[in-house]
Amino acid sequence: QVVVGGLHGRTNIGQMLDGKYRIDAFISEGGMGSVYRATHVLLGKTIAIKLIKKELVTSDDIVRRFQREARAASNIDHPYIVTVHDLGQTADGMLYIAMEFVEGRSLREEIRHKGPMAPPRIVRILRQVASALASAHRRQIIHRDLKSQNIMLGKDSDGQELPTLVDFGIAKTFDEPATQLTATGFAMGTPQYMSPEQAAG
Repeated sequence: QVVVGGLHGRTNIGQMLDGKYRIDAFISEGGMGSVYRATHVLLGKTIAIKLIKKELVTSDDIVRRFQREARAASNIDHPYIVTVHDLGQTADGMLYIAMEFVEGRSLREEIRHKGPMAPPRIVRILRQVASALASAHRRQIIHRDLKSQNIMLGKDSDGQELPTLVDFGIAKTFDEPATQLTATGFAMGTPQYMSPEQAAG
């Protein structure tokens, strides 16, 4: 078994991560890292793996903060928020998050492929996303990277459209000031979607 180190793009497909997860396919790459479709080998379960860029893992303190905030985000139990299964760090220091794999397009991809949506569909999706955010906010968690790419449009067991909010990797918690991932004056997120207070650090 090979412990994956320095995964980038479509390389290393088929290798093992942390002795548990087989990397099957590249999905996307963003500011925090890359996302892959993977298999939990012992369970035979399809999951999504997010590998955090090594340049963000600059100290043990950053690792501890990231782990605390990721754990807090994983405790949000809501039908429209992705389920986080595991959080870990490989022997060579790479952080990863293993989460529910959502079959479907992102909201961004859906709009690009099909164009403008009907107003009733828009309202339904936004209500569900707002419900997910409200649940997070009640637990003192702010997503900080809300954008169309982070809303996956899957299906529920009845075949109805089910939006799922993903990527709480840079979520901010307010229950304990010392657990903040970012330092004052340092902004994380996607510039095109940032709120003014985020852009101001």
